[in-house]
This record gives sequence, structure tokens and C-alpha cells, in this order.
Amino acid sequence: MQKIELKAFRDFGALFNDAIKFLTKNSKSFFGSILMLAGPFVLLTGILFGVLIRFFFTVQNINSTLGHSSPLKFLNSEFFGTSLIMGLILILTALVANATVYIYFKLYLEIQESDLPVKRKNISPLLTRASLRLLGNYMLLALVSVGIFAVLAGVALLLGVKDNQILGIVLLIIFIVILLLLFPLLGYLISAALYLSAKDNQSIFVALKRVLTYMRGNVLWTWVYMVCVSIMVGTINYIFMIPLYILTFVLTLTTNDTSSAGILTVSFVSLSMAGSLLFTNPILQTFIIFNFHSHEEKHEGSTLLIKIENIS
Repeated sequence: MQKIELKAFRDFGALFNDAIKFLTKNSKSFFGSILMLAGPFVLLTGILFGVLIRFFFTVQNINSTLGHSSPLKFLNSEFFGTSLIMGLILILTALVANATVYIYFKLYLEIQESDLPVKRKNISPLLTRASLRLLGNYMLLALVSVGIFAVLAGVALLLGVKDNQILGIVLLIIFIVILLLLFPLLGYLISAALYLSAKDNQSIFVALKRVLTYMRGNVLWTWVYMVCVSIMVGTINYIFMIPLYILTFVLTLTTNDTSSAGILTVSFVSLSMAGSLLFTNPILQTFIIFNFHSHEEKHEGSTLLIKIENIS
């Protein structure tokens, strides 16, 4: 199998072409590894979600019979306990799926062309450590995010937002607009840093600094690239979500048969989650990783040329 060089500077078109070529050539081992390692968690999450939906519609039928308007009235600890377990398994699924992608690319960079494709048995021993590192990085990034929002809230209070609702609304609109404009760059920055941290066993903050260094001078390029990739991947993901949207619409009209509703929900939720976590998200990560290595090669290559000129 011919190996696609990841560490190469690519223009806009080459990034798309080579990323798609990579996914095509390695589809069986790449998506197969993710499916085998993270697929069982997706199925379990779908089953739990089906249980919750069935329970919810059962309570809704009871409320309709008794004349209550809110289905939350009879939700008990069993419902919230199941929701908590489902949430934890969903996080675990994302950890395993993303860690598998990062390890796959790490091994792809290291092995010889004659050893391709990357095998699942080579990924499995590294998966636990990579998932734990990824979890730690998620927690650190969450703490930083909370700290940033706390600072922004403090600044807003100092500006007198509490006593001036119009000023508060204006600042909120400005914040949302800025966040939407920066979202493609933030998504790229965090994803690339998580990959780099897993690949090189670096601190997430060191990885963020490296990604920012490589992205310098390529900010607008990266923004446009990520918007195009997000539209493409979002369209694919929407296709996987269509069955769930149809089911939700049907269940809001007919909720008498909770047994069949639970079975259908398990099937459709599992399909939608499998499409999102095991297919579209790895595609998104692939495009991000190709762009990162392109920036890396451009930066390192120019740095090497400067060193050679200084020596001569």
C-alpha cells in the first residue's frame, strides 16, 4: 500500500484531495479500528437512550391519563440515574473514538510503507493511556473555559451590566458574534492540540502553543478551510441524523406503543451516534490533522532554511 506523506506542505486543494485519498486508501483499517474499539460503547449508549425515551413517553401517557401537563412530574431517581450513566458512557465513547484516531495517525507516521495498513492489534495496547491523557486534557480545558467565563462575567458586572439591561444585551450579542467568528479557529486549535498532545505525550498547553506558532500567518487560511470542512462534514452528519428526526416527529404524534418506540429509538439513536462518533468525527479529525502537518512542515521548513542560510 502506498503511504501518503503527512508531513508535507499542501495548498487548499491538495489538503482536500490528499485527506480524501487517505480516507479512501485506509478506510477498512481506519474506520474498522474505530468501529471495533468504540462501537460497543455507542450501542450501549443507544440502548440506554432508548430506555430513557421509553420511560419518558410512558410517563407522558400517565400524565395524559391523570390530567397533568408536565411529563417531569413523575420522573424519578431511576430516570436521572440512567441519564447520568448514559452521559458517562457517551464521554467514554468520545474518548475512545478520538484516542483511536490519534493513535492511528501516530502509528501511521512511524511505521514503514511495507507494514501498512495500521492494524487494530497495534492500537489496542496504547488506547488506555491515550484515553486517560485525553480525559485529563478535557478536564483542564473545561477548567480554563470556566475561568475565562468567570472573568468575562466579572468584567460585565464591573461595567454595570446588572443595572443596565440594554448594555447587557448589547455585550451578549457582541460576545456571541465574536464567538461564532472564532469558533472554526477554536475548534481547529483545540482538536489539533489534543492530537499533538496524544502523539508526542506533551502537555496540552505546550501543544496549544505549538499549534498557535504553526498557525501564525495562516489564520485566515485556517478559518476558511475549517468553515468549508465543517459544512462538508455537517452535511454528512445530517444524513445520519435524519432517521432520528423522523422518529422524534412520529413519536410526538403517537406515543401509545412505548415498547416499539423503545426498540426503534435504540436502533435510530445507535445509527445516528455511530454515524457521528465513528464516521463523521474521524473524517473531521483527519482534515484537521492534515492541515496541522501542513502548517508544521511550512513552519519547520522555513526555519530550517533560515538556519542553513545563517550557517552559510
